[in-house]
Amino acid sequence: MTRRWIVQAVLALTTSVLLTHEVLAQFGGGKPGGGGRGRPAEADVKREQRPVPSETLQEQVEYRLNALQEELKLHPDQYQSWASFSDRVKALAADMARERPVPVYATRNALRDINALADTARNRLTAMEDVAASAKALYDTLAPDQKTTADARLITVLPNSYAGAPLGAMYRR
Repeated sequence: MTRRWIVQAVLALTTSVLLTHEVLAQFGGGKPGGGGRGRPAEADVKREQRPVPSETLQEQVEYRLNALQEELKLHPDQYQSWASFSDRVKALAADMARERPVPVYATRNALRDINALADTARNRLTAMEDVAASAKALYDTLAPDQKTTADARLITVLPNSYAGAPLGAMYRR
């Protein structure tokens, strides 16, 4: 009985130590960029004023695009490049949202399933090449301060399956 109690106590202590960091992270702190002593930082106030994105992929991408467009402070001669980039990213998100998993047939056929996945990959590659070309055209029109913002945030507007791993993870805030 004593040994069992010790094992349970050690397990509880270990669990609480591992979770402490996660729990304390919810409270923020006085570090740069975070609110401290009950006062939200300026960035936190701005973030709270933006509408919360909904759950659909297209709306999340639209929200990110709008936020980035505000941050870039585009000039009138850059709007055409931005619109092209934005349209391509939205088209990619719409394609991804429409995409269905490989259908389950009464009889499985590995080659048919693999070919369906290959078709999807080819379609995604074409869409990403369009996004890359329009991103380059936009980037070429940006001023140095705008390029700094774009370097930090441009990839984050892509749907999560692209911007989330592994390269995009470096850019997520």
